Amino acid sequence: IGERTAEAIKIEIGSAYPLDRPLTMEIKGRNLIEGVPKTITVDDSEVRESLSECVATIMNAIRVALERTPPELSADISDRGIVLTGGGAMLEGMPEIAEQIFDLPVRRGSPEGVGGLADHVNNPAFATSVGLVMYAHRNLQLEPARVGAGAIGRITGRLRTLFKEFF
Repeated sequence: IGERTAEAIKIEIGSAYPLDRPLTMEIKGRNLIEGVPKTITVDDSEVRESLSECVATIMNAIRVALERTPPELSADISDRGIVLTGGGAMLEGMPEIAEQIFDLPVRRGSPEGVGGLADHVNNPAFATSVGLVMYAHRNLQLEPARVGAGAIGRITGRLRTLFKEFF
């Protein structure tokens, strides 16, 4: 199968934690040995197994971040829990497995207060990026960029207009 099909499988029946109801999906690809098209059925447990190394890597990164967190922030994490962001947070069961591993409340983060862009960026994949842009807009006193001629100048001008309109 190709990358696009693998991504579709992950989104459709992939999970980091066992599902309440088993899922299956028919996959069309090419038999590598015979070189002919073939259709097979995969279930969520097979996909979960293939994703397990990636999930373990993410959980290890969270563990390292928690170990490096200053004590004053650790207290906040104990009270408020862990917020998962990024595309990996959208994998079914990620909060559940993280709660089991870290014994802390875990939730998916989503951008808030985005205005007219909410339809496009309202999922965990954009939470960190949107948060950083909103933080910069609210807290940093940046000098306006000089918009020059040419394509770069037009792009910069459009971005500035976009941010003024939505933030």
